[in-house]
Amino acid sequence: MKIEKFTTWIKVSRKYTRITWQRNFTPKQNQEAEIIFVMIPGNPGNDKFYDHFGERILEVMADNQFHIPTEFYSISHLNHVELPNHLRDESDIKHDDLFLLNDQITHKFNYFMEYMPKKTPIILMGHSIGSYMALKILPQLIENGFNVVKVLGLFPTIEQMALSPNGVRVGGALAFFDNHATLTKILLSWLWLLPDFFKRFIIRLKFRDPLVPECVVQSAMEIVSSSVVRNIMHLANNELQIVKLHDDSLFLNEHRDRILLYYGTTDQWVPAQLAEEQAARLGRSCVFLDNDGCEHAFVIRDGEVMARTVVSLIEQFLKT
Repeated sequence: MKIEKFTTWIKVSRKYTRITWQRNFTPKQNQEAEIIFVMIPGNPGNDKFYDHFGERILEVMADNQFHIPTEFYSISHLNHVELPNHLRDESDIKHDDLFLLNDQITHKFNYFMEYMPKKTPIILMGHSIGSYMALKILPQLIENGFNVVKVLGLFPTIEQMALSPNGVRVGGALAFFDNHATLTKILLSWLWLLPDFFKRFIIRLKFRDPLVPECVVQSAMEIVSSSVVRNIMHLANNELQIVKLHDDSLFLNEHRDRILLYYGTTDQWVPAQLAEEQAARLGRSCVFLDNDGCEHAFVIRDGEVMARTVVSLIEQFLKT
C-alpha cells in the first residue's frame, strides 16, 4: 500500500502556514476520504514531526480490519517553521513576529473554516498544548457544522503546566528570555550561520537511536532558527501563564462524549495526579493511561506504538 504525502505552504487568514497532508488511497472516480485525522502539534509546533506517526495511522486504517480511505493532516503553528525566502514578500506576517497561545488557537479554527470539509467525519487530535487548542476550538467547530466525532488529547497539557516538573525547571528561564526580547534576539542571531550538515551532526548526537525517524531529524534541524526558537519560547512562556487551573469550559457536557484524554505515566509536563483527577471528573471511559512507557515527545521513538493506540481508542466508532 502506498502512502501519498504532500507538504505545502498555504495562507490561513492571509498568514502563510505549512501543512503536511497524507492519504492511504489513490482517488478513483471521485473517491474521497471516509475519515480525516487532523493533528494540532505541541510546541515546538512543526507539522513534519508527525509524518511517521501519520503514516502508521494510515497503514493501520488501510489494513484488512478497517480498510478505510483515510487522510491525515498536520498543521504548523504560526512562525514555528521558517518561511522560505521566495514567499516572504507575499507574506502578511513578518519574519520576527511573535504569536501567543490565543493567536495559535484562532489560527487553527481559521484553518478549519477555510480548508476542511464539513461532512466528512473528523478525528481531531492534539498533542501536548495542541490538546488545549483542540478542546478550545471544538465547540466552535461543532457550532459551524463540522463533523468532529472524536477529540483525542495525547499527553495533554491542559492545566497546571507551571506546577509540572518541567514547568518548575524551565519556567524562570522562559520568562527571562521572553521578557528580554532584544537580548534573546542578539544571543540567537548567530544560528543562521550554522550549515545544515552541522545541524544534522548535532541533532544526531542527541538522537543516536537509528529508529528515530528521518522526519524528526529534519524537523529538529528546522527549529535551529532565531525566529523559530523565539516563538517557541514566547508560546511556552504564555502557556505557563494561561494554562493553570482546571477549566470546565473545555469539557462542556454536550461534547464530553467526544473527548478522549491519553496520559503518560512519567510525563514531566503534567503533574502526576492529574490523570486521576480528570478520570473522576469525566469518567473512566474518557481518560486513559499509557502502558507502553511512551515519552511525552512520542514522535521521536514511539510514533508507531501511539499510532496503533490512537486507532484502538477510536475502534468502537470505526466499527459502528
